[in-house]
Amino acid sequence: MTDCESWPKWDPVAFTRVTVTERVGNTTRIDAAQDLNLVDEFFAPEIVCHMAGIREPIRGRAAFKQLLASLVAGFDDIHDTPEFLIAEGDMVVIRETAGGKHTRVFQGIPPTGTEVTVSNNEIDRIVEGQILEQWVGLDMLSLMQQLGVIPTPGHGSS
Repeated sequence: MTDCESWPKWDPVAFTRVTVTERVGNTTRIDAAQDLNLVDEFFAPEIVCHMAGIREPIRGRAAFKQLLASLVAGFDDIHDTPEFLIAEGDMVVIRETAGGKHTRVFQGIPPTGTEVTVSNNEIDRIVEGQILEQWVGLDMLSLMQQLGVIPTPGHGSS
């Protein structure tokens, strides 16, 4: 028998935070990268993005939009599959896999036609229904290996 009074109280702010993050964590995240106007809806004006491999944080929507545009510039058929989402307080953790087809120049790499899949671990801090700060661990090493720029261990020439 369960004592219902010991159950957590419903928190509409937490519910809204998780609901917004699920939208961002599912299809809206990729939609925002492809339609940068959606960034204004889901990311705070003073967004701070800490991304692995980038020395200084990206600050503000304009700089964040530039980052997103650079990440999707060389790819078509971009898709995103969230694997899990965990929320506690104002923080949300998302584990996702993204993929697409390399059809245009990406960071100086000519199109390869390769279908790529990369993992991403992300922590978002949500304030007033928008992502204010995020930490992104996109697996760029794997991406570069799939594009043939960096050899995959055990598969390089000897």
